Amino acid sequence: KTSLSGSETRYAPMLGFGAEYALAGPWSIVAEYNYHHLGTRNVSQTGTISVPGATTPAVIDNRIEQAIHVAKFGVNYRFGNVASDPAFAPVPAAPGTNWTGAYIGAQGGYGWGQTQWPDIFGAVPPFGSLPRYDHSGWIAGGTIGVNAQTGRFVFGVEGEILATGIKGNFSTSGNAFGGAVVDSTFSSKIDWL
Repeated sequence: KTSLSGSETRYAPMLGFGAEYALAGPWSIVAEYNYHHLGTRNVSQTGTISVPGATTPAVIDNRIEQAIHVAKFGVNYRFGNVASDPAFAPVPAAPGTNWTGAYIGAQGGYGWGQTQWPDIFGAVPPFGSLPRYDHSGWIAGGTIGVNAQTGRFVFGVEGEILATGIKGNFSTSGNAFGGAVVDSTFSSKIDWL
């Protein structure tokens, strides 16, 4: 029996789009879609290999590829205005809501994607398996940012952190050399974005 696990932090490009709508007073609602391509990287996994009568420690590097789609919905609360820079002449805001100011928000949604182990234990097709499976789950978190509106344009900086329950697994069974049956389960979980 082999039992291995590993954890890593990945930095990856994200592509997305969204819309925000001002409600009464400082409140607004937001909807957003993001695509995270986490790429393919080697993940070091540690654990044990057990055979009848002996258990030994094991360390194996496996290549794992992941991508995630995320749909988010949230609500933001805008605080007072940001102080204007005297180096720039004031520009009147477009008619309607002025988006200048700091804000905080809460959001939740759903994420889904796919995990692939393209090179499991160094095995290459057709002799090795290529586990590929879907993963999905909830997301929830917060955002903080600041906007500056000039005319009809709004510029800003935003940061967010999302806890997730995005996970998935794949199980397979096959014959090894010598006729032994090998049962394997591959699983992944994304803790946060």
